[in-house]
Parts: sequence; structure tokens; C-alpha cells
Amino acid sequence: MASLRRIVSVGQRVLTQIGRDRRTVGFLLIFPLVFVFLFGFAFGGEVSHVKTAYINEDLPITGLRFSEDLLTRLAADDRVILTNVTGTLSFEQAEEAVRSGGYSAVIYFEPDLTKNLLTARRGLPSQTSRIQVFSDNTNPQIAAAVAQAIHDAVSNILGSTAGLNIKFSKMLDIDLRQVDYF
Repeated sequence: MASLRRIVSVGQRVLTQIGRDRRTVGFLLIFPLVFVFLFGFAFGGEVSHVKTAYINEDLPITGLRFSEDLLTRLAADDRVILTNVTGTLSFEQAEEAVRSGGYSAVIYFEPDLTKNLLTARRGLPSQTSRIQVFSDNTNPQIAAAVAQAIHDAVSNILGSTAGLNIKFSKMLDIDLRQVDYF
């Protein structure tokens, strides 16, 4: 019983000291709120307005151009902000712009994309239609947002990604997790 009395006595003394020291009360009350806000800001929300360049060399077939439909859908998506670098940069130069931080991703539409896609949809033998995407994967959330925006736009137009090969390549050869980025 004497040890319980000592524990209560020491507890009361510590609580009295904490109550008299305003800095300690501030640390106990204010800092947890600040950290909750900071962690919520760092890990919460959705990624939006990712700077994405595109090179559109897709040629129209009888007025149809799949890449234009896809770009229209992507332009309406808040996850990406598109910049046309067609004729200004080659795909390799655009990749270098991603590496240097000018863009977070670059999308390349090959010249025969629409032709190959239409041929495949008609059931005729054709070359594989391909879109190339190069992204900065140092922040996994940003790379995933660009990939998901492209997949969503393609599925809205075609119903699925069947018949279309979207080749994703990354700046780093390793797959980072969000915890690695943080």
C-alpha cells in the first residue's frame, strides 16, 4: 500500500509541474495537432495537375485519329496537364526533359497508331498499336496517377485496352514505394 501511495504522490507532483510550465502544455497539445495536419497533407488527397508532355505523330485515317480522342479525354482529366511538344522535341529529348524535372511524364503516339488500331478492331491482321509512356517514378503517386489517367481514357474510348499496347518505362529501374519517397 505504501508503494501505491508513493506512485500517486509522484504522479501528482509531475502533473502539477506540467500544469505550471506553459511550454510543456503547448508541446503536449499543439504539436500533435501540427503533426496530424502535416502527415495528412503529405499522405492524403489525390495527385493532380501532373506536368505531362506528349508527342503526337499519329496519322489520321479517313478523318479518325485515335490519339486526338485520347488527348481530349486526358485534357479533361484533372490528374494531368498536357503540353504538346510535337515537332519541338524528339521522344529521347522529352525523356531527358523528364529526367531533368521539366515534366513528370511524356506520352508518345506512334505514326500508325490509328491505322493499326482500326485494322485490329476489324479483325484483320495488323501490327500492334502502341503508345509509349516514360515517367518519373521517383514519386510513385505521380507515376501511378499518370498511368491511371491514360488507362481510364483508353478504356472510356475503346472499352478495354485490348488491341493496344501501352508501354510504360520508368526513369528508375526499381519500383519505389510511397514510404521510400517519403
